[in-house]
This record gives sequence, C-alpha cells and structure tokens, in this order.
Amino acid sequence: MSTTSTNPSSHQPWRKRIALGGLALLLGAILVLGLKPSHTTSQLADTIQTCGHFAFFGLLAVLTAVCLPAVVPNWRRHAARSYAAGFAFSVFIGSTLEGLQALTPTRTPSWDDLIQDTFGALAGVSLLALVDRATPDRGMPRRLLIAALPTFLVMLVL
Repeated sequence: MSTTSTNPSSHQPWRKRIALGGLALLLGAILVLGLKPSHTTSQLADTIQTCGHFAFFGLLAVLTAVCLPAVVPNWRRHAARSYAAGFAFSVFIGSTLEGLQALTPTRTPSWDDLIQDTFGALAGVSLLALVDRATPDRGMPRRLLIAALPTFLVMLVL
C-alpha cells in the first residue's frame, strides 16, 4: 500500500503559499497607501496616483484570479469563475477603501478613484484571460508572470 498522495496541489504547496503571500502583501500595500494622508499638490502627482490605482487593482485582480484555483480546487476547470471573482474582489476592496477614506479626516472618497480601480481590475482579468487562451501551459507561475508583468512594470515606473 502506497502512502504517496495523488493530489497534485500537495506536491508543490510552496506555490500556493507564495501566491497567497503576494496577495496579502499587495492588500496590505493598498490599505496603507490608500489610507495615508494625501499631499498631492501637482498635476504630475495626481496623474501618478491615478496610474497607481489602475496598476495596483489590476495586479490585485490577477493575483486573486490566479490564487483562487489553488485555494478552491474545483475552480480549476472553471476559469471564468476565477476571472469574475478576481474582478469582483478588486472592486470590493476599492469601494471599501473609498468608504474607509470617508471616515479618515485627512482623506476624501473619490468616484474617480473607484472608476480607475474598476478599469484596472477589468484590464487585469482581461489580460489574464488572453494569456490563458494563448498559452497551453496554464501553470500558476507562468500565468502570473505573463499576466502581471505589464502591471508590475507600471508600478516600477511610478
């Protein structure tokens, strides 16, 4: 009688931990940056902040959509569920952040920020869907690298 596991996710649990850790770090960064006092006084600073909303929430949507099948195994066969959940989670976090800003004396909520968050999330899951469709190997590291690279490059520029 063999004691080896036939569950494919048990062979490389580090992938799940890395993906979930990255998701947790990104959520923490979004909360810290979203609730810190705002001192934007120039048009350039405002433009950089707008691009940051788009990039952060695009990456959040991609990370969520890639992590969900690792956490919920029966979602592996249903990519559309992961895309929809990644998008919905990103928009939920964006709207929650704007709501929290209403409670913070140094910040004000903005519909423009929420729209940027929504479009960033939509762009992220759309890019992930294109990557999934174009590449036959749907392993988590490759999907994450290809789909998140453009967003990560935007964040580096900022």
